[in-house]
Order: sequence, then C-alpha cells, then structure tokens
Amino acid sequence: VTLRDVCESGGKTPNEYFYHQGIVFGHMDYCTSIGADPSEGMPEIDYARQKLVNFAKAYDLQAVDLVWTQIKDLDGCRRECERGRRLGYTGKTIVHPSHGKIANEVFFPRQTDWAKRLMEAFKDYLSAGKGAFMFEGHMVDQPILTRAKNIISMAESYQQLDKST
Repeated sequence: VTLRDVCESGGKTPNEYFYHQGIVFGHMDYCTSIGADPSEGMPEIDYARQKLVNFAKAYDLQAVDLVWTQIKDLDGCRRECERGRRLGYTGKTIVHPSHGKIANEVFFPRQTDWAKRLMEAFKDYLSAGKGAFMFEGHMVDQPILTRAKNIISMAESYQQLDKST
C-alpha cells in the first residue's frame, strides 16, 4: 500500500462509522522501515515529513504531525509543534496530557481576525468584478482568499470541538 493509495481511499470503506479525514506521520515507523536512527532535529525524516503534508493537502485530508516522545521536554514539544505547523501540518499526535495544551495553542489558527476582515473586504470587491485587489497593503488573489477561508474554517472546527467536550 502506497501513500497515494491511502489518500485515495479517503471515505471509501465498508464501515459506515469510519470516515478517513487525515493521515498521521509515524516517524518511528518510518525510521525503522528505512533503517535510520533518529537524531537531534531529525533531518533523516525531512523528506518524508514534507511529502506526507503534500499528499494530505492534495487529497483534502488533515496532516497530523509526529508524536513528541520526550514527555518532560515541554519547550521541545512546543518547538516541534511550531515546526510542524510551518511545514503545513494541522495537528500533532499527543501521547501525554501535558502536550495537549501546547499543541492546541500552536495549531489553533492565529490569523482569524485578518481572515475575517479580508473576506469582508472581498465581498466589497466582488461587485467591482476584479480578480485581484489590495488589502492592508498587499495584493490579494485567489490563493490568498482560499487561505483566509481555510483559516476561518479551521477556527470554526476548533470552536465546535470545544463546545462538544
């Protein structure tokens, strides 16, 4: 089974209670399969880590980052969460409660106010029939609008989770 097979199978299952919404990067599984010894900074997994994000995004799936196994190293956990976020991951695998708050803080969308202002401004520009426009000193086109929509959607998802727990 390839990564492409896994991504393409999203939602295709005989079990009505299971819906494939994301993929998780198991870095220790990966290191074991390629015979690599994980090292500080884990450069040996950079290629696979980024490839998983690219596949997840191509198939509209969530990309969940590797587990942080150093339970008491909360600063390291935060650094790894931030690195995962910069790479495009939308969440972190958690094995200890002390890491949950850190992951939630890091992965919660930070630019929700900007995204809401942008989408409001876009409504005004729609009537003008323009493909791109200026917003707060920056050119905005479809990829930027899509990013704003994604930020708002992710924030709403987090808020729904908070209400259900």
